[in-house]
Amino acid sequence: MPGCEGLVALSDKEYEADMVVKTMFMTIKFKANGILKDSVEGEEMNVEMVGKPMKLAGLFKTKMNITLDEVGDTETKITYAMDLQMTGRLATLGDVLMKGTIKKSANEFAENVQTLFAG
Repeated sequence: MPGCEGLVALSDKEYEADMVVKTMFMTIKFKANGILKDSVEGEEMNVEMVGKPMKLAGLFKTKMNITLDEVGDTETKITYAMDLQMTGRLATLGDVLMKGTIKKSANEFAENVQTLFAG
């Protein structure tokens, strides 16, 4: 996961992460807690995450659905949908700074997954 500097498994479905998001103008450090809500092996998973920036007022909540579709014997198409909500000062900056950064991070995540499975 891009920006993840540390990850601790709290259980088989819950994780705590130290994350860094670099935008064009600033770097924001977060403490985030993620939960795997449900999954169907090889088909789909639903993840929820809540994070609080270390030096800004506010927080973010995200729900993400990831779907895996077999394209052929050796290829899988990964599709995701994300609902992101932000509050406080983070929300004020979010519209301007975070949208492009999130898209870039999502693309980097997809490339990392592709590299992991290709290797």
